[in-house]
Amino acid sequence: NFAAVNVPMPAGFDALTLYANLPTLIADRHGLVEGFQPYNWSIFMSLGLTLFNSVEVSFGLSWLGGLLSVFALYSLSRNWLKVDINHTMLGLLVFTVIPAFYLQSYGEIKVDLGLLFVYLSILILLLGYAKAYIFPDAQPAKDSIQPASQGSQSVIGMLGILTGFAVGIKLTTLYFSLALLCTFWFYYHGKRGFFAALSASLGLIFLLKVDQVAGLRQFHLGVTRLQWVLFACSALLALGILTAENAKFWQSLRKTIIYGCFAALAFSPWIVKNYIDSRSLSPQVLLNGVQPQPNLNIDLSTNPTNQ
Repeated sequence: NFAAVNVPMPAGFDALTLYANLPTLIADRHGLVEGFQPYNWSIFMSLGLTLFNSVEVSFGLSWLGGLLSVFALYSLSRNWLKVDINHTMLGLLVFTVIPAFYLQSYGEIKVDLGLLFVYLSILILLLGYAKAYIFPDAQPAKDSIQPASQGSQSVIGMLGILTGFAVGIKLTTLYFSLALLCTFWFYYHGKRGFFAALSASLGLIFLLKVDQVAGLRQFHLGVTRLQWVLFACSALLALGILTAENAKFWQSLRKTIIYGCFAALAFSPWIVKNYIDSRSLSPQVLLNGVQPQPNLNIDLSTNPTNQ
C-alpha cells in the first residue's frame, strides 16, 4: 500500500476531486481555501507539498493515519482487551486486508484512516480515565495511559481537544462526541444518566439541524416539537439524578462543560473562518462553510418566460 501511494494522482474519485485536491490548493495559495467543510487532515497532508514540494509525501502522510491506527489497535488489544499476541497479530492482519481499510490506503486517499487513529486515541484515553477515576479499585492495564498524575480535569480537557480536532477532520465526529458523553454519564449515573445524555444529544442534533447535512431532516416528521420533548425528558431525568446524587451530578456537569469548552476551543478556528467567509451566524453555515460562487444578479423580470 505504501508503494501504491507513490503516484502523481490518486485513483479514487473523492480523493482526486476533494481530499487530495485540497492540500494542493492550500500549498498553491499558501493559505486556507474558501468554502468546504472543515479539513484538518487535508492541512496536515498539505505539509508534504508545502515543505517538500512532493505529492508522494502528501499521500504518504494520509497513508500514515492507517499505520498509526494499526499501532493503536495493537495497544487496545494487548493492554485493555488482554488478547494474546498471536490472536492480536491475526486480528490486525485481517483488519489490514479488508476492503474498507486497504482501499483507503492507496485508492481513496481520504481522511478516514487518520480520523480512525484519532478515534482510537480518544478511546484509549477514555479507558485510562475510567481506570484511574471511575473504577480506581481496578488494576490498571500494564503500559497503558494513566492520567492520574495529570488530574481528572486535565484528562477531560485533553479528550475535548482531541474531539474538537476530530470534528475538524470530519463533521460526523459530532455523533461520536455525543456518544462519548452518553458513555461518560452512564459511567457515573447508570441508565438514568445515559438516557438523560442521549435525549439531550438528540435534541441538540435536531436543534442545530445537523440531520439536514445528510438530507434526513425531511423524513423527521414533527422534529420541531420532538426536539423540545427530548430536552424536557433530559431535564426530568437530570432532575432525578440531581435529587438522588446531588454532589455527583454537579461534578459530572462540570466535567461535561469542561469537555465541551475544550472541544469548542479546538474547533473554533473553523467557526471564525466560516464566519469571515460568509458573514453569517447560521449554525449550518458556521459548521459547513459556504461554497465560493459568483454573484450572478439575475433579474427575473427581464426573463422572456415571465412575460
